[in-house]
Amino acid sequence: MKEEKTKELTIQQTKFLEVLFNEAGGDYRKAKDLAGYSSETPLSSVTKNLKEDILKYMQEFVLINGPKALFTLIRQLDVDQPNANKLKTIDMILNRMGMGEKKEADIKLDIPEGGIFILPAKEAQVFERIAKANETKEIQEPTSEAKED
Repeated sequence: MKEEKTKELTIQQTKFLEVLFNEAGGDYRKAKDLAGYSSETPLSSVTKNLKEDILKYMQEFVLINGPKALFTLIRQLDVDQPNANKLKTIDMILNRMGMGEKKEADIKLDIPEGGIFILPAKEAQVFERIAKANETKEIQEPTSEAKED
């Protein structure tokens, strides 16, 4: 089995991650200040080495708050006029948890041996465009009688 390397975080990095999902409310700049970084320290240098750690914290945060989002969604079903923005937010959270609507693409590729393939056209739109092009072509093209004049 491959051993996973665990990187050691500094006290300041650990503090940044902790306050990012608590007191800072997800505000990176506020978390940077609360963690004690200098105002001269660029935010990118703080987050550069913490990308994987931030993702882990985000997953844990969503896991912890997912049930609350679910119950809020259920309570909104009983409200006469639900807040559309709130419902969209709840839906987004549930989607990120993998509990939302599943969207699957049905793509079939027929690739010839030569390695070249042509994507199929949207037939209805193509036929409409051809019909419109033919109509305008008939109007714009002079008749053979008009050419003789």
